[in-house]
Amino acid sequence: MWLAGVPIETIASIMGHESTDMTLRYIGVNLTDQTKAFEAVRNLHVQLQKTP
Repeated sequence: MWLAGVPIETIASIMGHESTDMTLRYIGVNLTDQTKAFEAVRNLHVQLQKTP
């Protein structure tokens, strides 16, 4: 939802969080996981380009 542009307050309400701080913690984990996944794919792509 966050990546689709839904306001953090709306997401917190839907998730039943009393504060946006808790929601931001979950989003932070999600963004970290996504960053790691993108880096892994990029590294694989670079390795494949080096393979004859």
